[in-house]
This record gives sequence, C-alpha cells and structure tokens, in this order.
Amino acid sequence: MQLRCVVFFLHFLPGALWQQNPFVPASSDSRTEPGSWTRRMRPDFTLSFWPDGYQLDEAEAQELAVHVHFDAKYRVENITELFGDGDEDLSQEKAEQKRGNYKRVDLLKMHAYRDAIRRSEGAYILYPGGFNGPTRFQGFHEILPGLGAFALKPGANGEAVGLQHFSRFVDEVIGHVCNRATAREQSSYHLFHVYRADETGGGATVEGPMPERDVLGIERPVPPAEHSVLVGWCDSEQQLDWIRRTGLYNFRAGHRRGSIRLEPAITEARHLLLHGHGNKAWPGLWRIKKRGPRIFTAEELLRKGYPCSPDPEVIYAVFDVEPDPFYHGWKWDYARLPGRKAAFAAAEPFSVSLVGVFSMHHV
Repeated sequence: MQLRCVVFFLHFLPGALWQQNPFVPASSDSRTEPGSWTRRMRPDFTLSFWPDGYQLDEAEAQELAVHVHFDAKYRVENITELFGDGDEDLSQEKAEQKRGNYKRVDLLKMHAYRDAIRRSEGAYILYPGGFNGPTRFQGFHEILPGLGAFALKPGANGEAVGLQHFSRFVDEVIGHVCNRATAREQSSYHLFHVYRADETGGGATVEGPMPERDVLGIERPVPPAEHSVLVGWCDSEQQLDWIRRTGLYNFRAGHRRGSIRLEPAITEARHLLLHGHGNKAWPGLWRIKKRGPRIFTAEELLRKGYPCSPDPEVIYAVFDVEPDPFYHGWKWDYARLPGRKAAFAAAEPFSVSLVGVFSMHHV
C-alpha cells in the first residue's frame, strides 16, 4: 500500500537553552493562520507533520498540518504526581488547588495545548520517571487526537531508559498521518471545507423548526447546509395527482435541453421541491425515499398511468417520493430561492441546500 509522503519538522531548543518554541507565532483569530486562537502558547518542543509538496503555511490553511507538542518535567518521578490516580475526589482536588497544590495541572496544560493551538492533535509530557510504561489517553479509537506522558531517564550504562516507548509512539504517529483513510483525515477534510464555505458565504441562519432525528428516528439528520433538495417542475394539478398516486417523480434524461445532469447533489438529494409557472412553488416538501433515480422508458411511464405524452425517444430519471408530513402545508416564496433558473431554463432541474429552501419559507 502506498502511503502519503509526509514532511515533518522538530521545533526544538535544547537543554539549558530553553527559550520560546519557534513554532509558536502570535495568536490570531484567523482560522487559516498557525498558532493559538486565544493567547500565545509555548510548548517546549513540537513535532509538525504535513504532506510533501506543500509549504507549511499552505498546509496550515488547508487543515493538512498536524502538530504534536511535548513538555519536559524534571522534578517528577511517577505518573501519579503528574496526573493523579484517576480516583480523586474532585471536591478535595478543588480544595488542594486553592492551597496551591495543583495535582493535575500538567494534564490540564496538555489539554490547553491541544485545544488552543490550531491543528494540534496531541500533547505529551516527558519526565524522568522509573520503569513506568507510557500513559496515553486517546480521544477516539485512533492514536490521534491524544494526550499522555512518557518516562525517560538515563540508565546505568548511559542508555536512555524508556526511549523505546517514545520511539514506538513516534513511528505510530508517522504511520497514522501517512494513512489517508483515518477518521482524523476525514474530519480535517470536512473541517476545511465546511468553514471555508461558511466564511465565503457569510454564514447562514435557519430560524424555523427542523426534525432532530432522521426519518428512521435513530440518528441525527444531515446538517441543513449539506442536505440537498432537488427542485423540479410541476405545471399542473393533474401531474401533481399522479405523483401522489404513484409516489414517482420523473425528469427527462439524455442530451436534450432541460435534461437532468446526474451530479452528486442530484443523486444524493433527500427532498424534492416542486414549482411551476409564475414563480409558484407547491406547498410542502417531498421526501426522496431512496438515494438516486431509476431509469424508465416512455413506455414504462405510460404503463404507470403518466398523464402526459412522454417522448418515445427519451429515457427518464425517476425518483421514489412521498409527502414529508413534517413540512406539510409549508409555503414558499419561490422568487427568493437562491440559484433559481429563469426564462427558458425555468423548468430545468437543479439542486439547492435545505438552508436555501428555508430562506424562502413564509407563514
């Protein structure tokens, strides 16, 4: 399997020369900039990873950079001194903090690094402990995002005791960031596209009620900005009655003018909005029961009782639909629909987001 070629860089100032980690720039409120979005943070050193062929600033702007931070603690000998034993009474801990005994302050500092510094996926402590194995906390099932600590100290023969655990961890991190199929990779991809689209579009607001579960009542629904709605032509009550009776809605397919182009937003549409002459939209929305259309011939449409005379030389893309009771009776001001087509193209199918549909809702 071919893995992504990754560039990584160690930002480090050694030994007694600890100064500001050169990785950390001034804080900024711009999403595409590196550094903290609150106040400047200063880990002792940072491992930064980004794909070959990108400059670091470009990788930062596209959510491709990954930073893993480390702090050194010289007067700690065991993990309990750093993070506690996990069974502390939180009320007692608060009292200890008021007296100046910050038992888990280092763990909180690692959380602060990961939360405040953009593109940070890990923060770890190095301390001169004994033969403790590494302590690692993972946010999910993958190695990143994560927090933890590694015990490292000189051995009797000059070897670094515990180095094998740290070395194995770095190898695992490299393998992880090289793997294009991780959940973290998908998450960063969508983070980049979602925030870029929102910033470009100036943000959007949905003020009306919406279902909080999907149609099966099991999971949360698709966000309205990613919820595709198919906009189709329906110019008569007769055609509307046929759609109600059969649960079918058809578009002309092929190369002729007004034919549907089966782009992803069309095939993945979850609702259908019907409109006709005079900037009129029929009330309510139709739920598309199955993703993607079926292909019908004109003869097959006629056998379904289609009220018009379909062109025998044309094939038709047919969606399975049903009225969505949640949107029953909702009225639309079609003239306000973003991206609507006009003049000779008015009957051509297209898609919009559910956010766009809500922008034309009126009581």
